[in-house]
Amino acid sequence: MLLYRILLVFTIILFSCKENKSERVSDNLQNSSSENSVADSKQYKITKNCKDTTYTIDLDFKNESILIQKNDQQFQILASNLIEDVSNNEMVTDLNIICNCGSDHNEISINYEFDLIHYKSKSFQHRIVFKEEYVFITKAYHFYSDRQEESLFGKVFQDNISYSYNESVDFESDTTRIINFRNFQDQAYEQNIDLYSIAIEDLYKTREFDKLKLFGDSTVLEIALYNVAINKALVQYNDIAYYLEQGKAYKEAIFLLERIVKEAPNRTVAYINLGDAYWGIGEKEEAKKAYQTYVKQMKANGKASKIPKLVLKKIK
Repeated sequence: MLLYRILLVFTIILFSCKENKSERVSDNLQNSSSENSVADSKQYKITKNCKDTTYTIDLDFKNESILIQKNDQQFQILASNLIEDVSNNEMVTDLNIICNCGSDHNEISINYEFDLIHYKSKSFQHRIVFKEEYVFITKAYHFYSDRQEESLFGKVFQDNISYSYNESVDFESDTTRIINFRNFQDQAYEQNIDLYSIAIEDLYKTREFDKLKLFGDSTVLEIALYNVAINKALVQYNDIAYYLEQGKAYKEAIFLLERIVKEAPNRTVAYINLGDAYWGIGEKEEAKKAYQTYVKQMKANGKASKIPKLVLKKIK
């Protein structure tokens, strides 16, 4: 159950389509030539509609590539390493490709999930962006879980790096461990986010803002929140959200702060941070709502004199 929930969490990302639910590729399997291997006998393909954009992701075993189609545009990306992993690893029992549409219709996320034997599993997530006739990678995540622990690794890429599964993503040696937890064999152990919280603070203080966004992504936060509830580490989560907002990881901060105010509606300081984050992305009406709640609670707590003048100016 834990492995299933974590894999489900791994598929939730910030850039999601509200009008179309993600589909499992296992619902779209098609038979091909009987002369092929077991893995080759399945065509892993999924189509996703996002408003006026249609994406199709196809795992092409014959040509050892990933085929991506965005409306009438087609991209073929060399992926022999991924194809080999699927074809030769007999422990793989299922492969899901989940595609979520970006808010600007030019960014999507692709997830590959492998269920392994002996309570082991792994997932890959690739964030890609379309720019004219090219495809670029922005972030990549690798989740691995066994009986002892579950770990999430990730990498952020520089702008305009050509997207290749073989050259751009080497999860064995070229990623950073972001967060990890002990698994179900250690039920007596109390999970915590101490090291994760310290890492977020260090990234902010060293001004590694791209990496801060990698660590503060909703993919990471969902896993953290599943293992350690907000009410178990409220101060730490609030500090994490603060550093994300201060580091201009506004969307990441909003994702976490919205969860905080939902679970702890009397956490006054969270509302000013939420207002600042919304203001940072230009959502001024949402920012004003958060600021107004902050002001109301500050006054109710007898702290009206401590309300920053800038906040009062913004809600006028």
